[in-house]
Amino acid sequence: MANETSKSTDKMSNIPIEEPEIDLSGPVKEPEINLAETDNTPVPEASNNNARKSGFETLVGSMTNLGHALGDRVNAIDKQYKVADTFNNTVQGIDQRFKVNEKAQASVSAIGNTAKNVDERFKIVDKVVGLDKRFRVSEMTMNVVNSTGQKLGEFEEKTQVVDKTSNIVAKGTDWVTDKVKGKSKVPEDEDDEGW
Repeated sequence: MANETSKSTDKMSNIPIEEPEIDLSGPVKEPEINLAETDNTPVPEASNNNARKSGFETLVGSMTNLGHALGDRVNAIDKQYKVADTFNNTVQGIDQRFKVNEKAQASVSAIGNTAKNVDERFKIVDKVVGLDKRFRVSEMTMNVVNSTGQKLGEFEEKTQVVDKTSNIVAKGTDWVTDKVKGKSKVPEDEDDEGW
């Protein structure tokens, strides 16, 4: 039976561990997975962004559906074989036996106390603050960070203007191409000014 568990003990610590009994003699019962139907109609070739956007949305939608299906399958397998529960019980047993959590907390506390004692003895923080005041390292660093941030902001503004201009040029080129082919249609986009 797949849902029955048996109790055994860890040979080193004699901690009881629940182990699921897995029957491998018969066929594995697969959980049912409903994948949303995707529209498999071919996307016509187009020179505008709407067709490309539609194909991208279809791709993202199918990837999302596949992710949900895989997640459902993992959850079904976990429910059937109790993998997460077994793992958590094993980790708790190891922590109880070897006191890993307590030792880690004690180590962190000891390191913090040692650092505090060294600082009190040698006055390291006071010396660093004094050097910083003397050489104005923090002030210079803040000035560099501020000027870099301003330059990046200016660069971003210029990039947005160029991007918007190239988008308008591309739409105009598409319109001219469509006009030559006999499909006269004015490009539609709320964001563009001047169309």
